[in-house]
Amino acid sequence: MSPEAPVARHSQSAPDSRQFRGPEVAAIREQMERMPMSPLFSHGKRNPQLFRKIVELALEGNTDDLKERYLGVHVFGRESGYDTTADPIVRATAADIRKRIAQYYHEPSHEEEIQIELLPGSYVPEFRLPRPKAPAESAPASLPAPVTLPERAFQRWRAALWGALAGSAIMAAAFLLVPRLAPKSSVDRFWAPVLEDSTRVNLCVARPSPSPSSSTQQVPQGPDIGLVMRSEAQHVALADTITLARVSGLLQARGVGVQVKPDASTALADLRDGSVVLIGAFNNDWTTRLTGALRYTFAGSPASVVFIEDAKAPDRRDWAVDMSTPFDKLTNDYAIVTRARNPLTGRIVVVAAGLTIYGTLAAGEFLTTPQLMSQLVRNAPRGWDGMNLQVVLSTPLIKGSPGSPGIAAVHYW
Repeated sequence: MSPEAPVARHSQSAPDSRQFRGPEVAAIREQMERMPMSPLFSHGKRNPQLFRKIVELALEGNTDDLKERYLGVHVFGRESGYDTTADPIVRATAADIRKRIAQYYHEPSHEEEIQIELLPGSYVPEFRLPRPKAPAESAPASLPAPVTLPERAFQRWRAALWGALAGSAIMAAAFLLVPRLAPKSSVDRFWAPVLEDSTRVNLCVARPSPSPSSSTQQVPQGPDIGLVMRSEAQHVALADTITLARVSGLLQARGVGVQVKPDASTALADLRDGSVVLIGAFNNDWTTRLTGALRYTFAGSPASVVFIEDAKAPDRRDWAVDMSTPFDKLTNDYAIVTRARNPLTGRIVVVAAGLTIYGTLAAGEFLTTPQLMSQLVRNAPRGWDGMNLQVVLSTPLIKGSPGSPGIAAVHYW
């Protein structure tokens, strides 16, 4: 890598953008546009937005605006008085940008480019302009004195010593890093694209059809059969609540913020603001709207027969439930688990939904249990954890009690 010019450090008292001439500013802006085009920045849309904003503000000398709240309002559309502690979107995105920048400049092909850095604890970027290479110096007039035999022996001994020390250091480092390099669980691999896509996940839960105001009741028919928990403001099927708790707990344990909303209160803008998990099928309008064009979809009538439809085999009806059957007489239920980037929102959408509540329970269990998810990994293609996918689950029922779900079909694209 060629020598670099001194760092241009921007401070609030003296904006160093004035030190750059027109061509230099243009070159920095060109680098600002080049870096987000790298695949390293392609995991989320937030990174390029914040990256370009902080560079532009620095080049314009507006370093006073490079504060967390200002960036949250002007880049991510937050309200002017929003709580930065409860909503750390700027800090989380900046941390991810720092990681991407380090990876970008680690590649040899980028060593000679202008360096744009974002140091930890600051939103003020620093720029390093590569210095022109110095002309090659002429060869010395005379060759150095030849190395005598004892000196050569000493050099060989010293090289051997350094090699042994380096080998020991590598072995020690490998020993210390073995626990950290343990392979990720199947559950972590499934959720990795969701965690990379955004710093907050929207959990959109279905609301069952109106029911009497008793605290719990049995609903013998319909897609919301089973116990219903009711509050004064709204009620949620117990199966959906359990699935919601499973997924929410998993995400929060991995440091991701969650926002829970019923489907009726969820707007398209909410779904564009981050990844989303849709819980429930027929009673969640967003499940139908965001997954209706995929291969496996929910079809039928909750008043008669509901089933999972396969777009490649539209006549098959083996994944079906007759809703006229008493709920304690059902022998099987079916569910769809989906993870795909939706073209309408540009975000990752995860679906956990069943034909009845038992299927939704099975989907939630599958999404959060490594032993169950390992079924998916065994026959998955290389790179499956970064692909769109749909899984059809089948779960046996014995007198209203669901068994362990199994995979009935999988589709990757």
